[in-house]
Amino acid sequence: MKIWAAIAAIAALVGACAPMQEIERVPDVDPKMAEAFASTKSIVYERAIVRGERGDSTVTVQAGLACVPHGQAHARSGQYAATDQEYENAFQEEFARAGYRIARTVGSGDLFTDKKDIAADFRIAGVVTRPKMNVCFPLAGFGNFSTGTGEASLTVEWQVYSNTQRAVVYTSVQKGYAKIASSRPDPSRELWREAFARAVRGLLADEKFIEIMNGAQTAPIVSRSSSTRG
Repeated sequence: MKIWAAIAAIAALVGACAPMQEIERVPDVDPKMAEAFASTKSIVYERAIVRGERGDSTVTVQAGLACVPHGQAHARSGQYAATDQEYENAFQEEFARAGYRIARTVGSGDLFTDKKDIAADFRIAGVVTRPKMNVCFPLAGFGNFSTGTGEASLTVEWQVYSNTQRAVVYTSVQKGYAKIASSRPDPSRELWREAFARAVRGLLADEKFIEIMNGAQTAPIVSRSSSTRG
């Protein structure tokens, strides 16, 4: 997500006052393990886009031991690709851990392979909305903006596209949430990754999605305004 690059610049704002982001805290879920690896449908992670309004407040940067808000990051456009490889890695890891057949791709590093050409039953994409984060750098006064704590939340509408039917056949809205209580390196990246992974686990706990992965019949659904397909 492009807004992460703005954090360093925002952190340089000293003495500014900024409101905290409203984080949507949701409990974690336990994904349902695949019944039988060989019989489940195969999938490939397509991509994720972030959708909102240009100028939306997304990140509040805090500084000092008291985590005093110092600045905010705002979305520079209404829609952009979540191109960080960490999101695709998180998706693949969660599905593999649950025992599903997922194509291992190299994401944005693909040189010639179009994901449409990867042999899989379904392609899955996500529309991310309401990305919110409060991130604190306790040692910012000493120039340390690399380790910190924080919270983040987001919502993902997962879209399941059937390669056979050439259409989206199922959507599932899942919440993502992450919290870092003890300082660690690169907290913003870790918070977004874990919030996204929580939304993946939500999909893996969706009973209807599990039925589809186990061979339930599907039918194209009516196109929606939030579709990731052009």
